[in-house]
Amino acid sequence: MGTIRWIFLFISVALASGATTDSPSIVQMDLTDLMNEKTSDDTNAYDGFTNKRYMSDASTKSPGLNSMRAFIHVKMAQIVGVAGGKDEKHSYTKDDFVTSIYYENRLPVRVTGTNFITVLSQKENKTSEDEPLVILANYDTDFKVGANPVEDNGSGVAALLVIGHQIAKDLEAKKYSLAHSIILAAVDVSFNKYDSHANGPVNPEDETGADNFVTKFLPNFLKDRKKLRGAIVIDSIMNYRDEPRTQQTYGMDRDYPKAYEQMAGGKFAGNFLGLVARGGDLDSELIESFEEGWEQSKKQKRGLEQSGSNSVDVADPTLIKFIHKADYAGSQSFLHFLKSDQAAFWNYHTKTGSLYPAILLTDTREFRNSTCPSSQCTGAQYYSDAVKPKNLGFAHRTTLAVYETVVKLQSGGMQVQSSIFLSVLTVIGIFYRYLLE
Repeated sequence: MGTIRWIFLFISVALASGATTDSPSIVQMDLTDLMNEKTSDDTNAYDGFTNKRYMSDASTKSPGLNSMRAFIHVKMAQIVGVAGGKDEKHSYTKDDFVTSIYYENRLPVRVTGTNFITVLSQKENKTSEDEPLVILANYDTDFKVGANPVEDNGSGVAALLVIGHQIAKDLEAKKYSLAHSIILAAVDVSFNKYDSHANGPVNPEDETGADNFVTKFLPNFLKDRKKLRGAIVIDSIMNYRDEPRTQQTYGMDRDYPKAYEQMAGGKFAGNFLGLVARGGDLDSELIESFEEGWEQSKKQKRGLEQSGSNSVDVADPTLIKFIHKADYAGSQSFLHFLKSDQAAFWNYHTKTGSLYPAILLTDTREFRNSTCPSSQCTGAQYYSDAVKPKNLGFAHRTTLAVYETVVKLQSGGMQVQSSIFLSVLTVIGIFYRYLLE
């Protein structure tokens, strides 16, 4: 069976739904309207997200893919409008690129990928002093490893959109100003999830969406700026398993002994968020900043629980760091993490010497057991498996932590109390209403 490029982005709606009228959600979107939106090819956005079309020729003309791109396009462009549009220096770009991907037991196929990029930058920002921060997620899914597309990487794109819309609303409400730019990137073609990582590219020009963003967009954007502050890459943050032995390790005892010790202490339960970074000073500022954001999100969650306004049913996930060392190259667990998009930033640093700090946030994807691991699962099964309260709570906590990190880094260290709520029953109810129609 070939790889399917398919994703359920309606999870972004789940993360955006408000639980109470007194406490605003992180993004004020009307769930019903979003689920019923028409896209450019006159299909419901929802139909595109649940289109289980096996792409025998890797054509990018699939209605599902077009609907997915149309949805991302609309939401990324809306962020600019909400944040102040042309009155500020905000911008939105849609970048197309051509590359090759490998399908299982097939020759490589040329495809056109599309990256969606929103930049939030206020007019008082001095370009020469700017230190942009990137938040990036890919909208590509690999069924070959049994991935649930709602988790991989619908959850990452959902977090990206939710965070972007909330920051835009914050700027609109003048809660703070940005000391530095924020770049939001939803990228296409993650061909490290296909077969090209093993076989090598067709030619040196072949690249993933993240490669294209890092080597083409970023150098041009940074040309007159001080430096890149770093990148936070989000790749699957919605698989929470608190049962023992639901986390696979595959050589992590050698590659990441401290992380392995923490997992062993938790009986190898898949109940943690993985933070993947390089050792030394390369990613140290991002690591420290996210750890602070993670703790801040924990305090906010506890405050919500005490006030009785948070209905998320999830035990406290832990944060486990996986720190890369060069001498670990070649092992299964080391290569596994290099299939995510922070590798594009790390590779650019290696090739050019430009310091591109980048960390990955992940539930470890296929290294964590799934209750719906087969590509034969229906859309309803994928969805119902992903939106269990603990999974939603896990994604909620991670999204809040990234938001706290970004605001603190880019607004000059200001702490902002935000409200992120999930209405699980409302989401599931509306989903099934559309499913049965």
